Amino acid sequence: MAVFQRQFGFITLTALALLMALDGAALAQHVAPPLHSETGLAGLLSNRIIPYGRNHNNPVFADYVPLTAETTVPFRIKMARSEFEPLQIGIYVPSGQASRSTVQVSVSIDIT
Repeated sequence: MAVFQRQFGFITLTALALLMALDGAALAQHVAPPLHSETGLAGLLSNRIIPYGRNHNNPVFADYVPLTAETTVPFRIKMARSEFEPLQIGIYVPSGQASRSTVQVSVSIDIT
């Protein structure tokens, strides 16, 4: 039994290494969000901050520039009764604006 477990573990590790070698770059693209240019936010760049909403399953890193479609406010989530649905809200400061140290967020909810 121990020999079988070692052989199975070796085969599994070999298959994983082969998968990473063949598709490693594609796997990394699925984890990291795509890079966008600030020019896509043309009309919003004069704002001091740009709030945006994303699906909570998508990671956001410090250098992420949101898409215009993600900046449509108010951010809304629809859910069924007795269901929880997270929302990820980010704040982007355009490169031409001064950095911020205080941000206030308010939530309006109509759940009884």
